[in-house]
Amino acid sequence: MVSGHMAIGNPQWKTFEENEKALVIFQGPHAYISSSWYEKEAVPT
Repeated sequence: MVSGHMAIGNPQWKTFEENEKALVIFQGPHAYISSSWYEKEAVPT
C-alpha cells in the first residue's frame, strides 16, 4: 500500500474514484519539490 496526497485543485484526483489500481513511479531520492522553493510557499506540490 502506498499513501500520499494530491491537491484538490489537481483534477487528476478524480481518476482515483474510478480506478482501484495505479502505477507509481519513483524517480529517485531527490524527486520531492518543497513548497519553500516557490515565491509563495502555499503552493501545493
